[in-house]
Amino acid sequence: MKIELEVADIRNSQTQSEAYALLLRKKGSDDYLPVIIGLSEARSIVLEINKIPPRRPSTHDLFVQLTDVCNCNLQEVFIYKYEEGVFYANLILINELGEKIVLDARTSDAVTLALKLNKPIFIEEEIFLDHSFHIEPDNSTLSVDDDTADDDPEEEDQYIEQKIKEMSQAELEKLLAGAVESEDFELASKIHDEMERRKH
Repeated sequence: MKIELEVADIRNSQTQSEAYALLLRKKGSDDYLPVIIGLSEARSIVLEINKIPPRRPSTHDLFVQLTDVCNCNLQEVFIYKYEEGVFYANLILINELGEKIVLDARTSDAVTLALKLNKPIFIEEEIFLDHSFHIEPDNSTLSVDDDTADDDPEEEDQYIEQKIKEMSQAELEKLLAGAVESEDFELASKIHDEMERRKH
């Protein structure tokens, strides 16, 4: 049985230096699957989440162009195996003859392509149950970095969020580009949330 996932967030990883945790959430629940990815992979996903086009076509853009030329359509991403700390994913494509093509891919690349093409992400149920965790809504344990510094982190977050709300759309877009460029994914996520809120 397959479970559908959605990209929830990207956080600094507590387990590995210079790594990030891609948090995939089971649709309609508060169950999360953490996937450890590298800096460049995290950057690609953040760009896609916030719909920021790269200055030059990325490898993922090239893949999309190739599938268009070859009349192949990505149908879904399927995470089918976990082994020695690594999640394995397949890209499921359909060609112009209606034939199914299965390509092995890194999970980070597969997720990036799913975001770029707005396609679903699935995982084998057994794998998800073995490696996921549950977080109650408003539970602060979801935060990967839970250091208690002298400054109150909650007060600091509230200040940042208030400043973001006071910014114009143009200022937000400029700040977002800067946050992504400086790899401040947490700030980029806050800006993205405010921009999404203004659309409704």
